[in-house]
Parts: sequence; structure tokens; C-alpha cells
Amino acid sequence: MKRFYVHFTEDPKSDKNNLPVGTILHLNGYNNPDYVIVGNMGTDTQYGYGTRYQTVSLEDFHYGQQDALTLAWLRDKKDGRIQTYITERVLTAEEVRDLEAKADAKKAAKDAYQEKAQAERLRLLEIGKRLFTQYIPADAQALIVAERHKDESDMMTDYFAHTTVETIIIGYSMHKKDLFSEMRKAAARIPETEHLGPGKGHFEPRVIIGADIQSNGSAYWKGSGSHWHRELTQTENGNTIFFHTREEAEKYIQDKGIPETISFDGVPIPFLW
Repeated sequence: MKRFYVHFTEDPKSDKNNLPVGTILHLNGYNNPDYVIVGNMGTDTQYGYGTRYQTVSLEDFHYGQQDALTLAWLRDKKDGRIQTYITERVLTAEEVRDLEAKADAKKAAKDAYQEKAQAERLRLLEIGKRLFTQYIPADAQALIVAERHKDESDMMTDYFAHTTVETIIIGYSMHKKDLFSEMRKAAARIPETEHLGPGKGHFEPRVIIGADIQSNGSAYWKGSGSHWHRELTQTENGNTIFFHTREEAEKYIQDKGIPETISFDGVPIPFLW
């Protein structure tokens, strides 16, 4: 049996596990940002990820990490796929130190902000505990809350969604059942939900036909809604007129008076509210 030996000369730049500090990495995609290797964090020999590099973004000076396994050489790029490439550009030691200084300042500012935010969160948490003890009985079964929603729907794409941007405790319940009377009393406590308080609701004045109609092959029955009196029940923009209380709706009806009678085939037909 003959044996053939093939000798390969390795490209000294092909080793992704020994990239020098200062090497610029380029991400193809996501606005095409660049990163600079500022440190070697060691090589993974157990799972095959290779050397892990610490990087600094040239865009916002944030620290990051890149594993050698995920990198590819820019000179080998063949398509437009999203990929982080190793470039031939290498910054000087002085340029790297300048980037690290900016990254350290950025990280220090972020850490200080997070520490301050955490302290504020704990402060508000303690205030919340005291308020719960002061206003919410220990044997309360449920809280009644109001949520402010932000509409994020897109009618063009038939997408309907919202996010909750604010939650307010407006009451509590001593019962395990959902009692609407409790909810309405609680709703009256803040202006945003006052329209849902006791005696409040959604009241639409409507005009109905007062007698059966048969005309020109069409038939309409007593009690059905009238489309001949839309000017009484809709705004100029075509929106349905409604009120938050029955009293307001009844006053509107009283002010408008009896709807106009319409004659069909010589027979006058009354209309009612």
C-alpha cells in the first residue's frame, strides 16, 4: 500500500485563538459596529469555544466579550450574513489604553447609576411596606388596581397590543369573589377611573321604530333601531354619542325631543327614544 503525504503551510493569521490586543472586529449587520480586543480572558478547552476576548465597542465604549469559535476572517467573507469578522486592522497600545479609559469611565457611571437606582428601589419598597401596613388590612383577600395602558396597535398590519405603563392600587376587598360594587366604589377615588364609579357606565341614546313598516318590498319591525335618525345618535365624525350616567343620557333625549315622524307609502310612522 502506497502512502501519500501532503504538507500544509499554516497561515500565521489563521489562528483565531491568538489574536493580538488591539485587533478590530467588525460585525456585519445591526448597523455594522466595530469592536476592539482589549484583553485575553483565557482559552476554553472543555467545550471548544476557544479563547474568550474582552472587547470595547468603538460606537458607545461599552465592554463586551467574543469567543474565538464565533469569529471568522474578513478576508474569507463570501456573503452578507450576520457575522463578526476579524479584520487586519490593529490599534496601537496607546490607542487601546485610551479606549479602556473611556470604557472604564462608562462602566463606572453605569455602576453608580445602578447603585443609586437600587437604593431608590429599596427606599420606595420600605415606603410601600409602611403604606400597606397602614392602609391595607392584614386579612384583605385582594387588591383592586387600576392600570394605565399604552396602545401599541397598528391598524395597517392588523396588529393589536398594549403595554401597561402604570399600576395604581385604588382599594382592597375583604371577599374572595369579584364584587363590581366594590370595584365601582374604588374606581371613584381617582380622576382617571371616576367615570366607572357607582351609578356610572356606558349609556347610548338610540332611536327605535314605533310601528312595523312594510314599504317597497322592505320590512322593518317595531323596536328596531332607526338608521333614518343617525344625526341624533352620532357625532359629525360618525362616532356613537354616549354618556357616563343615565341621567345625562335622559337629559340629552329630553333636550332633543320626540324624533321626527317619517311617512312610508303615505302612512306616518312614529319613532321613539
